[in-house]
Amino acid sequence: MGNSTGWPIAELALVVVATLIYASLAVGIFSRGVHKADLAPSWARSHGILLSPATTPFARWYCQLTGVLRVTGAISGLVIGSVFDYAFGVDSSAGFGFWAWVISGWLLGAAWAERQLPRPGETGVASLTPRSTTDYIARGLAVAPLVATALTALVAAVAIIKPAPPSRAALRPPSTTLTFLIGTAVAIAICALVVVLRRAVLDRRQPLMEPELLAVDDAVRSSTIHHLSGAGTAAIVCVAGQLITLQIEAVPKLPFGLRGWLPLLPLVGALFAWRYWSFKPWRVSRSLRAVSPS
Repeated sequence: MGNSTGWPIAELALVVVATLIYASLAVGIFSRGVHKADLAPSWARSHGILLSPATTPFARWYCQLTGVLRVTGAISGLVIGSVFDYAFGVDSSAGFGFWAWVISGWLLGAAWAERQLPRPGETGVASLTPRSTTDYIARGLAVAPLVATALTALVAAVAIIKPAPPSRAALRPPSTTLTFLIGTAVAIAICALVVVLRRAVLDRRQPLMEPELLAVDDAVRSSTIHHLSGAGTAAIVCVAGQLITLQIEAVPKLPFGLRGWLPLLPLVGALFAWRYWSFKPWRVSRSLRAVSPS
């Protein structure tokens, strides 16, 4: 009796410990660049700011914190995706699904860094001019998650209207109506999460700071909203890519080499949104004016 109940627990504990060790090593390896001396100045210049002795520590701490937490979130997304697959007997972490889990975790890590960043000044005593999302990111990036969600719904609708025989690959989610509806729901959920997190960043109360520190804090806000919007768009595009892959795998013959290049489109779109749009240089256009409330 002791062995039958003890060994599974011991094996589970071993798996948990090994996972934590490997995850910690991965975070350390992939975030090793956060201590580069030129990281904070380069980040500040991309937002139209020149750092001073007063603002350098704040900017450096943000760059280090967000770098580590984004990687931590990505590794956590990978682990959670694997646990999800094991629990439900599917293979959602394969192909585009792998990147959907990783990028979603990366997105949450970016939001976490913005919330956890300690800021100089008297918290909650400043009143600012109204903020708009397009003060901090380009209009195209602001609507990109919505467009990606609409495209995912379109892919699902086409697959449902023109159904193919369910795929029979081991563990892979079958190309059924339910699968495409779930994929659409996941895309909508990611989009809603992005909108809610962006709004939370915009609505965060501003400490009363010197103007140069205020400029850095607004750059932090802009950088976070870029990460949320770009990564959120990429994760949604990965969901669409997974649905496209499921559908074309279920179709025995496709003309004009569609089986090869059609999945390439969401791959390019996801890479563009995640690795370019998320880090696009941007100077905050909102007036940096803070006044104490009466």
